[in-house]
Amino acid sequence: MSLLRPAAIRVLSGTLVFAMFSSSAMAASISYLTTPLGGNSWRYDYWVDNTSAPVDFDEVTIFFDSTRFSSLRAATAPTAWDLLVVQPDLAIPADGFLDGIRLAGSFGAQAAQLFSITFDYAGIGAPASQRFELIDSATFAVRESGLTLPAAVPAIPEPRGLALLGVAMIAALRTYQARRSNSGR
Repeated sequence: MSLLRPAAIRVLSGTLVFAMFSSSAMAASISYLTTPLGGNSWRYDYWVDNTSAPVDFDEVTIFFDSTRFSSLRAATAPTAWDLLVVQPDLAIPADGFLDGIRLAGSFGAQAAQLFSITFDYAGIGAPASQRFELIDSATFAVRESGLTLPAAVPAIPEPRGLALLGVAMIAALRTYQARRSNSGR
């Protein structure tokens, strides 16, 4: 006689599959925010979150597709980072990249802004996710890789003054309509 019934086996196997996939989603991640600068010029701002399942790294590489990106320019970086920018090359073809090495040792379990980069974009619409690698520079081992994720932008609440202005405008319109209908009698 089996100790587990078929329904229990399905629940247990579903739980194991969920645990396998959800644990991989908890690794270090890089998020980005895009800002149009006019024409085909854009800026990416990057943040890393290494708090859920910390990985040991001190180097970050973000890749830029050679068919859509050009004129890469490092904009900002924390003082503890040394940046290298390599331009995409259509002749080879080879993607460009932004590589940052943390001079102060391992990044550790934290969430922080990394760097900003400006570039020209030849793609359609707004630039999106790119490949990245988190590396241990002493061994050149890739500790984490994936795609950058769009940063969650908090909603901007409507100011109370603007809401009150709307209420005042509705009241003024109703008063105007009431006076107009009274003068017509």
